[in-house]
Amino acid sequence: MSRRRERIVVVGAGVAGLRAAERLRELGFAGELVIIGAEPHRPYHRPAVSKQLITDEWKPADAILPAYQAIDAHWRLGTTAIRLDTANRLLAQP
Repeated sequence: MSRRRERIVVVGAGVAGLRAAERLRELGFAGELVIIGAEPHRPYHRPAVSKQLITDEWKPADAILPAYQAIDAHWRLGTTAIRLDTANRLLAQP
C-alpha cells in the first residue's frame, strides 16, 4: 500500500497566506506546502509601495515581506484558483 505525502495548498499568496503557511510549519506540518496567488509577486509591504518605492527610496526587492521562519513552500505565483473539488482533491484554474 503506497502512502501519499500530505500536501496543503494555501490559496492566496498575500500576507495572510504567508502567515498561514508559517503557522502550519510552527504547528509541525512537515508535508508539501504550496502557496498559490494570482499576483506575479510574493507578498510585499504595501504601505512602502505607496511611499518608498514611488520616491525611489526603495527598490522593488526591498518591499518583499520576509517569512518569519523558513517555510519550504512551493510558490505558484500568477496562478488563479476558481473552484475547489474536495471529493477529488483538485483545485480548478480558469
